Amino acid sequence: MQKIFIFPNFKKAKVHSILRQLLDFFKQQNIQVILPDICAGTYDTLAFSKEKELGFPALKFAISLGGDGTILNLIKEIAPFNIPICGINMGQVGFLADLQPTALESALTKIINNEYKIETRKMLKVQVLEGDKELYSAHALNDIVLTRNHNSQMLRIYVQFSDDTSIKYPVDGLIFSTPTGSTAYSLSAGGPIIHPSLDATLITPICAYAMYTKPLVTNTSEIIKVKFAPNSGCGMITADGMTIGTIQQNYTLRISPSEHPAHFIRISEPNYYPTWQERLRRGEESTNF
Repeated sequence: MQKIFIFPNFKKAKVHSILRQLLDFFKQQNIQVILPDICAGTYDTLAFSKEKELGFPALKFAISLGGDGTILNLIKEIAPFNIPICGINMGQVGFLADLQPTALESALTKIINNEYKIETRKMLKVQVLEGDKELYSAHALNDIVLTRNHNSQMLRIYVQFSDDTSIKYPVDGLIFSTPTGSTAYSLSAGGPIIHPSLDATLITPICAYAMYTKPLVTNTSEIIKVKFAPNSGCGMITADGMTIGTIQQNYTLRISPSEHPAHFIRISEPNYYPTWQERLRRGEESTNF
């Protein structure tokens, strides 16, 4: 029997009712549903942790029920398993969540019948090193962000590339973004929008202390190392908005392509240009309070 995983964000309005609709639909299709452990018992479904231990046997795809942030959280759980994601947009912007809550059953029927295409998005990996020892690592679909600590002076950073050349950055922080993440934090910091099909890594400074420090687009294949000058402040690092840890002066960051790309289910051919302005305007509406 086929299985699907639904990852709901119950903080979003109407998620409970949409989830119940999905459960009824998949029951009619004789497909088993997996839910996060916290709500699997409530809805009498399979539990995520148990299925993960088994390696997700017969799992066809995963559904994100929320906004783009919900998809980022879902990817942290399933990216290593190469499970395609279908996003139902219950949020504001919806760059990643492709389906709208209306006419869900017809869209899901197409997916069940394999009438879809897979869009693959590259991710970044960050490793925090002390000498040759790896302290911790993380993967990100949107961005890896290095910022100064709250009580720290500015960061004085050397960004070194694969050919050993380096650039100096006197900044409050740096954003290392994928093309997917170019419409997120990097855009707010003055970075460009990059088409998601391009093999690029975007480096965007945060509050630069020198006029020569501008956003830089480099190839995804670059292995980037970040080191700190002796008079630099300390920092902290996040991956897709989640804090990974603090960074001391003697640490080195190694940023490289992730071995785990994200796979998105698309019912229609993605057409980026007509939609990005509309979605950004939709995002501006969320700033009204």
